[in-house]
Amino acid sequence: MKKRISGLMLLGIMMSAHPSQAAFGGFRVGGNFGVMVLQGRHWYTANPSVPATDMVRRLNPIGAIYGGHAGYLFELGSSKIVVGGEAYLLMPTVNPKIDLALVGGPIEGNVSIQHKQSMGAALTVGMMFNPKILVYVNAGMEVAKFQFTYQFQQPIAGVVPNLPAKQVLRHTFKPINVGLGAAYKVGPHFLAGLEISSPFFKRFKAQMTGPRAYHYKPVERRVTIKLSYLF
Repeated sequence: MKKRISGLMLLGIMMSAHPSQAAFGGFRVGGNFGVMVLQGRHWYTANPSVPATDMVRRLNPIGAIYGGHAGYLFELGSSKIVVGGEAYLLMPTVNPKIDLALVGGPIEGNVSIQHKQSMGAALTVGMMFNPKILVYVNAGMEVAKFQFTYQFQQPIAGVVPNLPAKQVLRHTFKPINVGLGAAYKVGPHFLAGLEISSPFFKRFKAQMTGPRAYHYKPVERRVTIKLSYLF
């Protein structure tokens, strides 16, 4: 009888200990809310190029970013190592506008640059410091949709043939995105975390025919709060 009671007590202890040992494993879904900086460089040049007149403008606007994520985490036994993956959708709100001109020349127009949305998937590897704190890194591929709206004065003095009054270009970047984050287990089913990430974009050559050429290479920094429900 005593052995049975002892066995039941041991089983109860193991069952009560299981949630703390499996603190972060399972399916999770939630939202992302944060800020981003859309940096990078925009080139505006004569075509054929005259290096002395090439105008390079650096961007640095700050704005909000929001979205959602869903994924799964799995704990590797008692090693405290956590692996998994997630899919996400992000909606930036930054939409900077810059003037277009050659060095020493008059303003010929402007361009509005909008990062409309990003969808991606990433693998996650982390380490539990205790049953409530997880630190992790992730890396994956992203599909980022941008829109560029160019507007030019009509006519532009000395420019033959003249540039169109308006030109809307859309481009999809496919950068590698890497991030570093930490999550805190608020309750049995809720996680709150902070993540820093940055995708690696390539240059987009928007216009390479005369009489002007222009292209853009974005750089983006993100800091987001991630709130998740853990099933």
